[in-house]
Amino acid sequence: ILAPALTSFAGYFSAEFGKPFSEKPNQIGIGVGSGVVVSRLGPGDDSDPALTTLATVTASVLDRLGEIGVRAYAGALSDETASFVPDQDQVASQVGEESLHALAIAGSVQGQAAAESSFSLGVVVNGAVIVTDLKMDTVASISSNSEINANMSASESMSQVQVLSTNQLSVSTDAGGASVSAGVSASGSSVEIAVGGAENNFMSSNQTIATIEGSSTVVGESVTVDAQHTPDLEHIAFGVAVSVSVSLSSFGAAIGFSGAFLQVDQSDSVWAGISDSHVSVGAALAVQADDQTSMNTSSGSGSLQVSIGSASFSLAPSAVTNKVTVGNQVLAWIGEQPAADGTLVDTSVSADTSTVTAGGSILVSATCDQDIDNTAIAVAVSVAIAPDFDSAAGAGAGASSTVTTNNVVKAAVNGVSDVSVGGTAGLNVSAIDSGSATVTVGSGAADFAWFGASIGISLAEIVNNDQVVAEVQNSMVNTTAAGTPVSITAEDTVTLYTKSVATSLSLSIGAAGAGGNSNITSNANVAASFGANSQLAPSGGVSPGDLGVNAQQAENLHAVIRGGSGGLGSVGVFNSDVMLSGSTGAYLNTENSLDLNDLNVIASTSQTVLSEGSSLTIGGLAGTGENHDVTISEAVSTSLTGNNAAWNVAGNLQVDADSGIDATAQTSGSDNAEGVSVSASLMGVGFFKVNSCVAPTVQLTVTDVTLDVQGNSSFMSQSMNQNTTASKSGSGSLIGGDAAKAFSENSPTISLTTAGLDLTGNGNVTFAGVSDGTYSTNANSVYATVFGGSAARSTNESKPSLNVLLDSGTHISSGGTVQVEASNKMLGIGDGTSKKASGFMARVGAGGGATGFGGFSKSEMTSSTEIQLADEVTILANQRGDVLIGASNQWDSTQLTHLGTGGALNDALVESDLES
Repeated sequence: ILAPALTSFAGYFSAEFGKPFSEKPNQIGIGVGSGVVVSRLGPGDDSDPALTTLATVTASVLDRLGEIGVRAYAGALSDETASFVPDQDQVASQVGEESLHALAIAGSVQGQAAAESSFSLGVVVNGAVIVTDLKMDTVASISSNSEINANMSASESMSQVQVLSTNQLSVSTDAGGASVSAGVSASGSSVEIAVGGAENNFMSSNQTIATIEGSSTVVGESVTVDAQHTPDLEHIAFGVAVSVSVSLSSFGAAIGFSGAFLQVDQSDSVWAGISDSHVSVGAALAVQADDQTSMNTSSGSGSLQVSIGSASFSLAPSAVTNKVTVGNQVLAWIGEQPAADGTLVDTSVSADTSTVTAGGSILVSATCDQDIDNTAIAVAVSVAIAPDFDSAAGAGAGASSTVTTNNVVKAAVNGVSDVSVGGTAGLNVSAIDSGSATVTVGSGAADFAWFGASIGISLAEIVNNDQVVAEVQNSMVNTTAAGTPVSITAEDTVTLYTKSVATSLSLSIGAAGAGGNSNITSNANVAASFGANSQLAPSGGVSPGDLGVNAQQAENLHAVIRGGSGGLGSVGVFNSDVMLSGSTGAYLNTENSLDLNDLNVIASTSQTVLSEGSSLTIGGLAGTGENHDVTISEAVSTSLTGNNAAWNVAGNLQVDADSGIDATAQTSGSDNAEGVSVSASLMGVGFFKVNSCVAPTVQLTVTDVTLDVQGNSSFMSQSMNQNTTASKSGSGSLIGGDAAKAFSENSPTISLTTAGLDLTGNGNVTFAGVSDGTYSTNANSVYATVFGGSAARSTNESKPSLNVLLDSGTHISSGGTVQVEASNKMLGIGDGTSKKASGFMARVGAGGGATGFGGFSKSEMTSSTEIQLADEVTILANQRGDVLIGASNQWDSTQLTHLGTGGALNDALVESDLES
């Protein structure tokens, strides 16, 4: 047990005040301070091996009744772990304590008040820095030819062998710098400068490992190999700068900068495995790697600058960055350890000498359930007061926050010559990526002076590059009980959320600008595979069980942007963008024969994607631009390859590649959403645009397989998508223009291909390619102007491509009906009878003096639906079966365009186009 309790503190504080009402010609006050903390849990040098907490049985023989535990703990003591500490006097004060806490603060205050000085100067600079490094290995192992025999005990219901490694470090770091400078001069000039900032860097490269390895033998009623990674991480950085300058008869200036910079890099490893060893259990065997990292990062800065004089100037910039990168390896395996070098499915697997026998179930599970919360806030206020137009102020606030995940989550049975399993649960190989990442960014800038400018910028981003793989490669699996199933499942269900808020206010003869991005990019790759010539067969004459190879992806992606800008001149630019690519694949690839009950090979997605925002822009001269985008280009694939091997299925066969998408891009003035996008000005323009492109690639291939199926057989490649775009604006100006534009594209590419397929079945056989899409495209502009115009433009382009190819060498013989289908459906939603804005594809409501308005709708369908039967393809429906072959296209659209305007001099145009 390693239970560190490390607390580090560095602080600098100063206060300096000049002589009150001094008559010296010059007054100068200076305050400079810093606080630095460097903390490490690990080796003294970067190049040295990690600090290790090790519980191991090596080259030993253990033969006992009951439980045998090999456990390694690192982190905060709990009631459970505390019970194992020999010296209980040390325990009470440390249960629940943080493993590491680092605090660095620097703060200074200086002030002066001069009666007769010609010049008064104050300068305060403070900064705090924290650097934290974790490099620790927590290892529990049975190794080096050890022999473990846990016999049944009369006093214990189970004889259990547990190999457990746990990392539950609790770490918090806080860095802050604050500066305050103030000066008053009765007759001279006064200049005050304040700088406050903080930097917080955290790095982690821990390993949590639980293994049985090195030609060891373990026997028990149940065996658990478990690596648990549950660190709790909290990091904070803040900077404050305040300066006040007062000159009763001359020039006054206040200048300040505040900043907070935070960076986190986590590259931990969570490994649980059995390699080159022999394990025999009467009941259950579990090999589990579990990452449940909890991370909370916050950074903020504030700058307040005030100057008063016969002439005055103030400048208040504030900046924040918050960057988190997580690239953990979560691996669970029996046999050869899976690669974590970017390889998705391990197709080149070496033979491992391991053998595993379980009378009950075998579970190989890798789970990544991270919770990441990231916040960045920047605020800047600048005030300059002087008579006769002699003051100027500037304020700028910028905040940026990014989370990038590069996790590798793999569960594998690789290169094992004998995996024997019985019971109703069977063999379950499972890789799951869940959890959430949340990024919240805010900026606010304001100035008050005769002349001034302010700008607020917020940038929020999440990038997901995770890999999730469940695989059985180059292994022999024997089922020893009737109906024992084998399940291989890879699943991605992460939730990603970004929210960016940017605001700016200028109370001056000047301008205010606000802008921001809220972006999510998901490139996750998910795969489930039974391949590299693996074998699966019942032994001892028992009936076969099911084989399921399933890859599933159901991500929830939500990007939000809010903004506001107000001033004599006012500009706002606000963007949200969600991109979903990556892949989901299910693969069955073996040259060996298979005897199964049901066979299911399915790759499926059910994605929810939303990009939205709202804004408020007010000014004499104003311009607003909003843009909300969704781009989906995911790949979904299912593949069966057999080199003419015979696969016998006593039940039903289901092979699917299925893409399901619900995509929305909208201004948040749309129905059932928060906020509304508004622009109000004397002269101004507003442009509100939404785009959503849904273009998945769905592919199903069957190559060189001989199938004998007693039940029904289904091969389906399909895309089911809902695509919604809605742009709504409300604007008003004396002179100006407004436009709302909505664009949607629905272009899935779907294919189903067989070559060298020899299928004999007693039930029905279906080959189906399906494209089923629904789009709702809505642009709505409400505008009032004396001179100007507005337009609502709504466009939909649909280019679905669907191909079903039964290529040469495909021979189907069925006792039921054989159906070959290609179905392409597209539905455009519009409901003019509801009188809701969403019922119209384009809608304009406007009025004014000399005006021009337009409402435009256009839908274009360019679809391809095709069935090809190559030469030497045979389809035979025996008994009373039918052969049904059909391809169909269907497009239903209700496209309504509405224009309601009024004006003294009015020009209006309404247009609606359909192209097929």
